[in-house]
Amino acid sequence: MFDTERFIIEVQERPTLYEVKSKEYANRELKAKLWMEIGQEVVAHWADLGPEEKNKAVKDLMKKWKNIRDSYKKEVNLETITVSGQSAS
Repeated sequence: MFDTERFIIEVQERPTLYEVKSKEYANRELKAKLWMEIGQEVVAHWADLGPEEKNKAVKDLMKKWKNIRDSYKKEVNLETITVSGQSAS
């Protein structure tokens, strides 16, 4: 079973992956290395995987992160719309 909370914590510990204003944000090699580190922490039997399987696992993690991030942003936007669209008392 995938531990989403642990995954989020691992990503949070690596701000280069999500802070657009960071100098290292554009460094693809560094980001690839950081995603591999996350894979090592959250993917079961990581050591038993071959290079191609690890790359696929990392791509899947990146998709999961995008999905989590997009869902969060969508929820925040819905709350903002609800608050600003309420009638005045």
